[in-house]
Amino acid sequence: MKRQTFRVLFFVRRTKTVKSGETPIMLRISIEGQLAELQLKRTIKPVLWNQSKERCTGKDAASLEINRYLESVKLRLLDIHQTMEQEGKLINPMEIKRKFLGLDEEHNTLFQIFQQHNDKCRELIGKDYAKVYGGNYSFYKGQKEIEEQALAQQISSEEALAFSSKEGTRSSRTSR
Repeated sequence: MKRQTFRVLFFVRRTKTVKSGETPIMLRISIEGQLAELQLKRTIKPVLWNQSKERCTGKDAASLEINRYLESVKLRLLDIHQTMEQEGKLINPMEIKRKFLGLDEEHNTLFQIFQQHNDKCRELIGKDYAKVYGGNYSFYKGQKEIEEQALAQQISSEEALAFSSKEGTRSSRTSR
């Protein structure tokens, strides 16, 4: 596979200033003429930026911290590129940007986490969990259903929690 050109460039967007007079630091990833840009979550005063070095020129703590952050971002991007190259994946700036932002990872919702927990507990009842813990499984199963209903009915989490605590006291009184 032919080796591609890979460049990381930091620059400030002088046209977008915030109220404090600072400008956002931008990142541009380029591979074989394809570009991807993103705004880093850092701002700096334009007079403290040296474009030829792509770093802050100040010696104060904030400037040093920004320079360390920029170096860590660059190292992370190089690592992502190297990993993709070793895996033989198609490398383009948008894919590197997605991996950098964590958009390629699957994130679980609260309901998925509840369901995974409930499934594990159901499997362990009678094996690792004593029968006493079967009540915990019932509680979490009921809690998941209450949360789903709360989301479906667009009620706040405080109301759902109050509802679940009322239900818990009623069921504990009736089971005795």
